[in-house]
Amino acid sequence: MKKYYIIFSFLLIHLAGCNNKRILESDTLIISVDPQKDKVISNKEWISQIELIPLETSKSSLLNGCSKMMVYLDRYYIFDQKQKAVFVFDSNGKFLYSTLPMLGKGPKEYSSMTDFDINKYSGNLEFLDPFSASINIYDKDGTYVKKISLPRSLLPLSKFKRLSDEMYLFYARKQKKTIQLYSTDKKKVIKSYGAIPQKTYYLPITNQYPFYELNNELHFTHIFANNEVYKVDTVGYTNMFKVMEYDFGKYNFTLDNLPDEQDKAFYNRFLLENSSRFVWVFNKSENEFIHIAFIYFQNKPLVLRYNKQTKHHDLVNHKFKEGSILLAPSFLDNVYMYCISEPIDILNLVDSDLLDLRSKNILSQIKEEDNPVIIKYKLKY
Repeated sequence: MKKYYIIFSFLLIHLAGCNNKRILESDTLIISVDPQKDKVISNKEWISQIELIPLETSKSSLLNGCSKMMVYLDRYYIFDQKQKAVFVFDSNGKFLYSTLPMLGKGPKEYSSMTDFDINKYSGNLEFLDPFSASINIYDKDGTYVKKISLPRSLLPLSKFKRLSDEMYLFYARKQKKTIQLYSTDKKKVIKSYGAIPQKTYYLPITNQYPFYELNNELHFTHIFANNEVYKVDTVGYTNMFKVMEYDFGKYNFTLDNLPDEQDKAFYNRFLLENSSRFVWVFNKSENEFIHIAFIYFQNKPLVLRYNKQTKHHDLVNHKFKEGSILLAPSFLDNVYMYCISEPIDILNLVDSDLLDLRSKNILSQIKEEDNPVIIKYKLKY
């Protein structure tokens, strides 16, 4: 059991498909990969520079972990699921505020939090509070705005995305339909799709967040290990369309490979006990230039990067020639890949040759008891 714990803990740090009839297969990018042909590369092939952003350490700002991070208008928004709060820091890591003082049972407070989002139209923070069946809205500085009540028939809910002034997309894999499109004006579910079998409910979470936006288009992938990415139709709200798929040949995993009617412990162990049979895809990310995915195969963590311009992919060991290790990003834009690290791990994750002068000085001053550090990898293409 100790072996399983160590491997799975690593995979969680790194961090199947939908049954849709309307899939435009001709528009699906298939990335064919031989998982047995990985290599070790220099970090300088992918990264031109590394910057460190130490998050301010104070009694009010202490983090217990990062379940999700968003970078928006020169601010870092970090969701600490254990504390049920979002912590907000400026671009230099200075602590601005957290939502912890708003956690409670009062009329302007929230009682639970499984996800947060930033409303790109208003800049407001929105929290999903399943316990109170509501979305709680605060402005960018943490001042209460309003609460949107949700029907309890939507529960259980875990993740969400705001689509427009009145449309929300909810994700819950323990529903008959995984995706629920809900209108706050009509106060009802407009569309449901993406059914998955009950046997997937207890598979380990390998993608912490199922939604990401690219060029104002919303993409979706399940939170358990799978090879596919879908685009959500946010115009007609008719369905999801598969836009990308990793193909590992005989090592592909499908839900048909997952036995029925087993207990929860069986499904929890399935991934680790079958790493030689299947490729497990963890944490997919994308910007305008690359797809990047962290995978696990034959007891090896690997990184798969696909260049959209050259149509070429590289499958590499997560450990570079220089000895530093690459983690799955908490956030990705066109310039940087953002990872968040505990101080105790930072030396394993950065190559001092790539650090700018300011970051070298920061590295020498980091203490083990400090708050986490954001690592900004400047990308090469």
